[in-house]
Amino acid sequence: MRVSALLLLLLLLAPALVQAQGKATVIVVDARTGEPLARAAVRILCPSLPCPDSSRQRVGVMADGAGRAGVAIDGRAVVAVNYAGYERMLDTIAPGQTHTLRLIQKPGNSHVVVTGQYRPTSADRSIHPVRIITAEAIRAQGATTAREALQNTLNTRISTDAVLGSTLAIGGVAGQNVKILVDGVPVIGRLNGAIDLGQLPMHNVERIEIVEGPLSTIYGTDALGGVVNIITRNRAAQRFEGEVGGMASSVGEYTVDARAGLRFDGGSVVLSGVRNLFQGWSPEGDVRAKLWKPREQYDGELAVHAAIGEIKTRYSGQVFSDYILNRGMPRAPYGESAFDDTYRTLRITNTLGAGTAFSPADALDLSASFSHYRRMKNSTVKNLVTLEERPTIGAGDQDTSGYTSLLIRTVYNHTPDSSWIEWQSGAEMTADRTWGGRILGGERTLEDVALFTSIRLTPLENLTVQPAVRGGYNSRYPAPVVPSLNLRYDLAEGLAVRASYARGFRAPSLRELYLDFVDINHDIHGNENLRAERSHNVMAGGALRRLVADMKVTADVGGFYNDITDMIALAQVEGSLYRNVNIDRLRTLGGTATVGVDGGTIAVEAGTALTGRSAAVEGEGVPGYTWTPEVNGTVRATLPVLNTKLSVMGKYTGSAISYYLNAQGAVAQSKVDPYSMLDLSLAQEVFGTATVTLGVRNLFDVRSIAVTGSSGGVHSSGGDIPVGMGRTFFGTLRLRLGNDQ
Repeated sequence: MRVSALLLLLLLLAPALVQAQGKATVIVVDARTGEPLARAAVRILCPSLPCPDSSRQRVGVMADGAGRAGVAIDGRAVVAVNYAGYERMLDTIAPGQTHTLRLIQKPGNSHVVVTGQYRPTSADRSIHPVRIITAEAIRAQGATTAREALQNTLNTRISTDAVLGSTLAIGGVAGQNVKILVDGVPVIGRLNGAIDLGQLPMHNVERIEIVEGPLSTIYGTDALGGVVNIITRNRAAQRFEGEVGGMASSVGEYTVDARAGLRFDGGSVVLSGVRNLFQGWSPEGDVRAKLWKPREQYDGELAVHAAIGEIKTRYSGQVFSDYILNRGMPRAPYGESAFDDTYRTLRITNTLGAGTAFSPADALDLSASFSHYRRMKNSTVKNLVTLEERPTIGAGDQDTSGYTSLLIRTVYNHTPDSSWIEWQSGAEMTADRTWGGRILGGERTLEDVALFTSIRLTPLENLTVQPAVRGGYNSRYPAPVVPSLNLRYDLAEGLAVRASYARGFRAPSLRELYLDFVDINHDIHGNENLRAERSHNVMAGGALRRLVADMKVTADVGGFYNDITDMIALAQVEGSLYRNVNIDRLRTLGGTATVGVDGGTIAVEAGTALTGRSAAVEGEGVPGYTWTPEVNGTVRATLPVLNTKLSVMGKYTGSAISYYLNAQGAVAQSKVDPYSMLDLSLAQEVFGTATVTLGVRNLFDVRSIAVTGSSGGVHSSGGDIPVGMGRTFFGTLRLRLGNDQ
């Protein structure tokens, strides 16, 4: 009987005995975003409980690139986790258990950035200077698209076309030379060489990272002027989380969005969507032909992260649609009919990735994305009496054009914790295809294969040297070897200087080569004889980060120089005939300076920039540089008692002068007048689960600015160009749900 009882007791205790010794897994993530904190320090303070002070041990391991660390323990143990800029966390864990620890960021800590990095890195420690626009700043502006979110950023300029949308210039370099990414994946669908910022919704954005200057060694073509990487909230930080928001403005903007997330051991699922409706606006009031066209947008996103053994997998999918209605004025003499155009855009992006860590120092990541873009234009004659519509039959009136891009990218990182050498190597393949009635031959393709590598050396404790190189094959152009060199030297704690040199290369796009667009208003042709653009970039600057009387004081200063040869531009050949040509040379020179003070309840930042441009057009040089100044400022304060948050954001953009080749073959000048924008808002949290924001955009009531001369573009001429929709009042409501049980 006693033997039987003993055997029964052993059977009952077997699971506990098996669990008494073994291995546990800790996953370290950011408490707010759910992002893994690579290389977090995980220490076992006591390998089993109870744990008297006299027997405490300190066994340390480093989390891998997925924030994952395996620890050997004898029983339930005490674990401590440390990560720079985060609060230290203590918890208990048992053998065989996988436990996620969510670290809270310290107040005033620098943001973690990923653009151009080996691994997620504090912005203050980045080898590249990175400018960040936070989700808080985006919501304080009531921004629904990237156009509003970027308009107050220093050293950038946004240009708006009624049909082609809003485009971005960085440091005087614009259009095709600015690479736009969403979670590291290039956005496709360039019109007139640029991505429409109005087609990039902000409802699910965590932050925007901006890196000035070429990153061609990392991201390849289209990255001569800089990179804008939109980081989405694609992970769930809680077991369950939900969010619903809405916005309405005085100019007829209405937005509704929703987000739901589910976190489970080793992964998460996030689903989000938004509807943006804009009824159109014109300074003349309620007229049929609006200056800012009515549009309706839908965007849906799905993100899944899951662990399969030691492999971390991820999938993200996005479906975006955009509808623009361009109504015409009633036709003379009786006004009984009008010409209308509609533009429908569909963009679908699917990305699949997998990563694994062979050790805390070695990680491999593989990703593949396929993007599809289609734009349909339909022109009609509308009878304003009977409301009947009839398609027009002019050339180009009914047109569908499309674009697809396949990107496969693999990256291997070797980042040991205590070594003076780290390195990254990778391979990338892209296959682009465009088709449509406006493409010569109906369909064209372009392929590119590249290898890239960089080494990060720390020969001295405070000195970091990072050379990089990229080379490969382009199916249309001989791709050169593109080198870069970045330096960072820490003069003292919180005081660093940076310097860099980089080459850039951009092969002409398929549309620049093969566009064939002729209708009653346009006569635009590509050029199969275009030469690829090549550039040199030099940058230098310093950054200060100090705590003074419990206030974080920051100061940044930097200068840049770009020299782009064989610059591609759309030039007026004669009359209405335009052709893509190499305009010889573009040089930009300038600098920026910012200073900020963050005292917790109030933060103030101010900056200034000066950008000069010098161009040589078809061998005709323009002496000297023409200069554009900028000044911006931000004030964020938490008002006492009610805990109300006040945000004030403004920017002055100086006049810009550019040069182009007119129909007579002479160099002509175009000048855009200066203007100022100012936004302010108040945000109030209610019941701890809702936030109400009331604000005003464009307080100075800027609507359009004067342009002298012509830029040579097909959609621009002397007169006025739109900048804003006047003084706009807006209100938002955001509800949050969460359950971490």
